[in-house]
Amino acid sequence: MTLKVFINTLFPMSKNNKNNFRVNLDPLFKPSRLAFIGASNNKMKWGYIILGNILSGKFKGEICPVSLNADEVHGIKTYKTIADVPKPVDLAMVVTPAKTVPGVIEECAAAGVKSVIVVTGGFGEVGEEGAALQREIAASAARSGLPVVGPNTMGIFSGAPSLYALMPPVRPASGHIAFVAQSGNLGTQLMGLGQARGIGFSKFASSGNEAVLACENYIEYFGKDPESKVVMAYIEGLSRGREFIDAAMEVSGEKPLIVFKGGKSGAGVRAAKSHTGSLAGVEAIYDGVFRQVGAIQASTPDEMLDIARAMSELPLPSGNRAGIFTWGGGWGVVAADACESAGLVVPPLSPETVAAIDKLLPPFWSRNNPIDLVGTLDRTAHMKCLEALVADPAIDSVLALGLVGTAGVFRIYADTPDGVSEEFNVYVKVFEQADEMFEKHILGLIEKYGKPIIGVTMDSYYNFKKDGKRRPVVFNDPHRAAHVLARMTDYKNYLDSISGSPKSSCVYAASDGRNGGAVKADFLEAALAEGRDALSEHDSKRLLALYGAPTACEKLVRSRAEAADAAEAIGFPVVLKACHHTLKHKTGLGLIELNVSDRAETEAAYDRIMGNVKGEIDGVLVQEMVTGGRELLVGMARDATFGPCVIFGLGGIMAEALRDVVFRAAPLCERDLADMISELRAKDVIGDFRGSATADMAALGSALQAVGRIGLEHPGIKEIDVNPLILRPDGTIVAADALVTLGD
Repeated sequence: MTLKVFINTLFPMSKNNKNNFRVNLDPLFKPSRLAFIGASNNKMKWGYIILGNILSGKFKGEICPVSLNADEVHGIKTYKTIADVPKPVDLAMVVTPAKTVPGVIEECAAAGVKSVIVVTGGFGEVGEEGAALQREIAASAARSGLPVVGPNTMGIFSGAPSLYALMPPVRPASGHIAFVAQSGNLGTQLMGLGQARGIGFSKFASSGNEAVLACENYIEYFGKDPESKVVMAYIEGLSRGREFIDAAMEVSGEKPLIVFKGGKSGAGVRAAKSHTGSLAGVEAIYDGVFRQVGAIQASTPDEMLDIARAMSELPLPSGNRAGIFTWGGGWGVVAADACESAGLVVPPLSPETVAAIDKLLPPFWSRNNPIDLVGTLDRTAHMKCLEALVADPAIDSVLALGLVGTAGVFRIYADTPDGVSEEFNVYVKVFEQADEMFEKHILGLIEKYGKPIIGVTMDSYYNFKKDGKRRPVVFNDPHRAAHVLARMTDYKNYLDSISGSPKSSCVYAASDGRNGGAVKADFLEAALAEGRDALSEHDSKRLLALYGAPTACEKLVRSRAEAADAAEAIGFPVVLKACHHTLKHKTGLGLIELNVSDRAETEAAYDRIMGNVKGEIDGVLVQEMVTGGRELLVGMARDATFGPCVIFGLGGIMAEALRDVVFRAAPLCERDLADMISELRAKDVIGDFRGSATADMAALGSALQAVGRIGLEHPGIKEIDVNPLILRPDGTIVAADALVTLGD
């Protein structure tokens, strides 16, 4: 039985956990009748501005303003209450004062409204009084099952009904990118930037304070939306981490999910008693979870747009081999460096490709990848050379530098201090025609060969689309282009890794009682009942062993004779340690004896330890002396957002200094184990290293799976720290020390 199958057997998906983020948002994004509550004729109020945005956006449905004070707004007849609006109402947008909003929500529910947007601020973001109002909204929505956006939202956009229900007058083009942002300001500005670049959106939601609908609700809905090819999310924090994991994993198996995480500062690091806890920062855990669910991380909001733009228009590359096509040698060198820095390979051209291009270019062309056109002006030759490169079976993607957007460069030269140069203006027109011809050729090659081609131009004003015509994806920097291709390659690799697996091959609910449910450990239950803050080292290892983790051979003794007998039974050399749940660090207290080599030394070591004991202990732990191995760290930290998370990395006394660790939410799939190893900077130590054998991957998987399962099944455990986990020269693995921390 594989580890993946084993985990799925132990932890079947909880139906409730799977479904509690699933909400039908069709009434929100596809409304036929919209009620606008709080409509106003005051041009300085949102009740006038937002309604004006909706009207100027030419919403295809019916608009029913609701106002207590005006008979009409924007020339449209108003209604006094939502109850007066003709049924059915798919969507109600609310801009009334904060104190009135809970009552308005109740009225909407009573009137059969199917969804609500609360633009009004003054809730959880301003203090306890506002937070109390927000809780009222959530409670009312829960009673009626009413989906509510916000409060404190900048609104939504939906392309199909031409609904621009937004505070700012943003007019994104209709396209195939769905976007949810936890910052309405950043979200609408990015749509404005996309508008300037001709990037099209299918839907947008500013999630606001997320009293009811949260980020994962929109992600799940966008994932199933046939109008959206790509899902984008700006995330500052998640309150329902496990639901996000389920939604994101499901979406990323069908279409790209691109995320940018704000708030990755060191302020998220918790005070902790173990190495594991101290290493569990906000950035590390979010990065691990995003990788785990197949989300594509952008390093900046601008990069998020770049990736979304390419993925909404281009096929995915089948591999990481990039071809470079350039009009000048310098840009080719820069592009090659950019590709290799991004993790792409720039392979040599096949002999067939070289032979084909030999017939088209002067004999002094580069004869290699990158292909340097050496200043050749023959556009027909350019197109044939590009096709030869794209057709090369050793090439998975292509960067075409300087072949589109050339008209813009000549336009700059045509603009002289004395006015527009007519001579250069002729060249502008020639190159405009050439650009159009080459753009069509690139689009045809993409269609014919199914490979992504990204253009690079020095023309800063080159638009993605013009007059509704499809144009190639073009950037003004080869580094941007290379990075985008690398992220597309990463996503293709992710899809390949989950191919043939269930949509959710990893599950995130604790055992439902099948297969005996949680493993019973009387000593753990006793420790929790007594209110202890930790298990002893011995009990920590006992718990790990119950879950299949490899632990060192040891025995707890209470006399010098028992110690000597245990040492002989285990085999010399041995280690002796005082054992008690209050003893976290023993070395400086004279409570540990290393490399004890015979019976007499064992008895003497026992006596020395007992002489240094200042309080109560359970006894002395006699353990095999584990030496000569590589030191790893395995652990579990209970994150406030994602629950039990597994940590893996380099261990020993330098664990916190090196911080070469990775995280995943428990439990782990086989793919997670492979990914965690590959992400370590010092991953080579796990393989054949200086005469030592490769780690026993089954045993390593058992240790990682064990700490994750313990965290899932025992919510009273806060952290697990197995440090060091010794990787012996023969590849076997053993937990030499362990600490289980208890508490919330």
